[in-house]
Amino acid sequence: MSRLVGVTGASGHLGGALARRFLESGDRVRAFCHRDLRAIEGLDLEAEIARTLGGPSTSSPASSGSTPAP
Repeated sequence: MSRLVGVTGASGHLGGALARRFLESGDRVRAFCHRDLRAIEGLDLEAEIARTLGGPSTSSPASSGSTPAP
């Protein structure tokens, strides 16, 4: 069974690489990112456009069901 992992900053260089690595490992990815999604175009993942990170309105509902990475 695959995990659902959340990746913050997925539209950046490191976050995009991390999202790809999780996908290659068979995990499902929920990507939290800004409006520019070019770094993750074409990837089979759920993308959440974050208004602000760390606020209760974005982190709680968006991260429900995700698993902390080891």
